[in-house]
Amino acid sequence: MPWLAVLCLVILLIAPMQLKTALTETTVSKAERVAASSAETLTVPLYFQDTTALEEDLVRVWESGDIAYAIVQDLSGRIVAAQGRGTADFVRYDESGKNSFTPNRNVYRTVMDVRYRESHLGRLFMGFKTDFIAAEVNRVRKGIIFVSLAIFILGSAVILLTTGWVTRPLKSMTAAARLIAEGDLSRRVEVQSRDETGILAASFNKMVERLQELYQNLESKVEQRTGELRQEVEERRKAEDSALEKESLLRSMLEGLGDGVGIIDEQEIFTVSNPALDEIFGVPPGGLTGRNITDFLTRPGLELNASQTLQRKKGLKGVYDMEIITMSGTRKMLRVNAMPRFERGERYIGTLAVFSDITQRKLQENQVREANERLRRNIVEIEKRNTELGLLYEMGESLQACQTEAEIYAVGARYGEKIFPLQSGAFFLAESSHGHLNLKASWGTYPETSSDLDTNDCWGLRRGKPYIVENPEKDLVCRHILEAGLAGAPSLCVPMMSYGDLHGILTISYPPPEVKTRSGRKVSAFESPEAILQEELRPRLAANLTEYIGTAVVNLRLRESLREKSIRDPLSGLFNRRFMEETLEREIRRSVRLKTSVGIIMADIDNFKAFNDTYGHEAGDIMIREIARLLTNHVRQEDVVCRYGGEEFLLILPGAGPDLVRDRAERLRLDAHSLTIIYMGHPIGPVTLSFGCSSHPVDGENGAEAIKVADMRLLQAKREGRDRVVC
Repeated sequence: MPWLAVLCLVILLIAPMQLKTALTETTVSKAERVAASSAETLTVPLYFQDTTALEEDLVRVWESGDIAYAIVQDLSGRIVAAQGRGTADFVRYDESGKNSFTPNRNVYRTVMDVRYRESHLGRLFMGFKTDFIAAEVNRVRKGIIFVSLAIFILGSAVILLTTGWVTRPLKSMTAAARLIAEGDLSRRVEVQSRDETGILAASFNKMVERLQELYQNLESKVEQRTGELRQEVEERRKAEDSALEKESLLRSMLEGLGDGVGIIDEQEIFTVSNPALDEIFGVPPGGLTGRNITDFLTRPGLELNASQTLQRKKGLKGVYDMEIITMSGTRKMLRVNAMPRFERGERYIGTLAVFSDITQRKLQENQVREANERLRRNIVEIEKRNTELGLLYEMGESLQACQTEAEIYAVGARYGEKIFPLQSGAFFLAESSHGHLNLKASWGTYPETSSDLDTNDCWGLRRGKPYIVENPEKDLVCRHILEAGLAGAPSLCVPMMSYGDLHGILTISYPPPEVKTRSGRKVSAFESPEAILQEELRPRLAANLTEYIGTAVVNLRLRESLREKSIRDPLSGLFNRRFMEETLEREIRRSVRLKTSVGIIMADIDNFKAFNDTYGHEAGDIMIREIARLLTNHVRQEDVVCRYGGEEFLLILPGAGPDLVRDRAERLRLDAHSLTIIYMGHPIGPVTLSFGCSSHPVDGENGAEAIKVADMRLLQAKREGRDRVVC
């Protein structure tokens, strides 16, 4: 039994150590074999720096459950691909340059150089898990303990049988592992038992099968990649042959091309030129190479070339015309189509340019341009005449739409500037028969602050017909032209007549040399003396302009007179009832649109009939005029005061609410108390007013309803004792 116990103890100590040693050797052998095979697989993608293929191959290697991590570094030590970053030993994979276990021996680390022929491409770091060794050893140790106890109990016979049954599979596994480490991946462990040894043998066989499958996949990938490389090499060879063929064809085209083609470096020196370009510059074949383009340029050409070179350096193409002087001294005009050239898309290395000789074309273009210019001047002259007539007609239509004299003169100045664009002008209006004229409108450089003039200040007014100053140094210049500071240039004065009456004068003058217009543009009156006078048409055109303006002023004054008579009350000078109705409806429509109110005040003179009977109708008329003046002077400019009838008045207050209407009526009532009426040298009075107020839309949806409410409130004020306001 002691020997049996010793034997059991020896088995308990030695058998796990042998198993661990065998499994460790197997693992080391397999790890180095897998690392070597993986390094061969990664050679091709690492050689071509194919990161995608490198990652895919590394994923296939790492998919085995026995690999903890796999890392590929290039020659500079940079990680180009990695798998298994989550493992604890990943950060210590390169602590040792030799194959070894980690300190806790749970990972076996391998380092394998990746080489292609004699070239060193990088390094492959792989970590293989060894956890299963400890697990298997523990499992076997437990079995051995159990077996040892059984042997100790049952006897030496059972011990011998058990020992033979345990050690035989281990020897078989060790032998198989040694052969597999030598490269025989077809070797398998022939253990059919279902115990731990059988499970270990089955796991070992499965690992070998997985390794064999991985090796076969790597070989197929290498073969496939080799075929792809052969195809790429063949395609590259074909591309080089095609490029050589295209280069030969391009050279033939350049030599036979009619236009000149050249390449200029960054120093403005020709490096390449075709025969046509040599002929254009007048040099022998090939003589342009090495010459600087600035040797053939004129001074303007040098400036143009410098500016265009800056554009090429910015990466911009350009098409421009440039004059050169050939070797024989002949001047030629060239059309240049330039494109920039950059080295690797960064540094400017020169220009590729196509030169076309357009000297004859330029001569023909100049001849055609001169003929077209003569024709254009004739057409412009005709169009100018038509434009002037059209402007006069258009001005006539605009004058018919004018409602004030200020608008008439504004229209006259606007069209005067269009008809006489190079001249300055001004309209002076005769306000009375005393020979005094006021400035109404002007254009151009005519001073807006110019003083008014007298009839004696203008030779045109003295003579009663247009007066032209052709030469300011010899002719008599009007005094108002001198005062305006325009005496240094020709001028024209045209009296503005209509129906035989003088209404004003139009004065037109050319600005002196280098005078700025109101828009800031510099003009010169002496660029073309022939264009200054414009023969007799210019005075006639100015006369037509003044006739249009004078007629428009007379017609407007006549219309204003008729309109005033139609809308004004002749006695009080206030607006009449018809105008009041039109105005009220217009203001109500506006208030509806703007969502505001319109106030209405109806006023009546208290005891007017008794006053009229006492003092007579003439005194009554005086009272009506004084009341009208009182109402007009004490309302806003936008308010409308009307004579409603007899001694009744109506006030329209746009935008006034009920409170403002009441305040305004109360103020008018108080102001009437201080009104003094003088009749035949004696004051008569007193004067009191009664008021009825309303507002839209509070007191009516339309004007008639609002007036009716105001009238009713006025009657109420009368009944309540007069001299009061009822709202």
